[in-house]
Amino acid sequence: MASTAQTGPVSLSEALERLLPLFNNKVHKVATWLDQRHRDGDLQLLAGDIVIAPATNPSMLGVVARGLPDGRTVLYVQVRKGLNIDCPVWDGENEDALCKHQAFWSYGRTTFETIFPVPVDRGGRPPKYDPAEILIEAAVAIYEDGPPKPSTIEGWVALIQRRLGDQSPGEGLLKKVLAPLNRRMKAIMNKD
Repeated sequence: MASTAQTGPVSLSEALERLLPLFNNKVHKVATWLDQRHRDGDLQLLAGDIVIAPATNPSMLGVVARGLPDGRTVLYVQVRKGLNIDCPVWDGENEDALCKHQAFWSYGRTTFETIFPVPVDRGGRPPKYDPAEILIEAAVAIYEDGPPKPSTIEGWVALIQRRLGDQSPGEGLLKKVLAPLNRRMKAIMNKD
């Protein structure tokens, strides 16, 4: 997931969105990880514009996750006791209270992005290619335009490169994936 640089604090929902894929979509693991980073002093937890000291965690507050009846999962700050700031508390049910709660709590962007930098889209080809996707593109090309003539590996590579443009894998990978198709197509064409 590449995105543009943002400013201001990292909301609980942004933190969840960015970290969830790294934890196999397990929201409770994200909450535990964020809670521990705050407790260790590696991540700034903000209550409005007030930096919450790591020593408050776990006795006064903690970052936790909850599944909602509609299937969504959310992060929230569970205020336990003795926290002397006026903050919205979520009762675990009221949607308006959840919105206010999540708008109030956040992470300092500098510390968050030191630990978890924003991926930078440098353009170019995607790092991995699914061979099935290459073969699907070849099948669509056969359906729409017919096979390359003559049926050579170079012809297949050129056909896929034309169709995929800048998103095309390199020639070496295309040859490897398309070679069995090329052999089979030659065998079929030589039968006639």
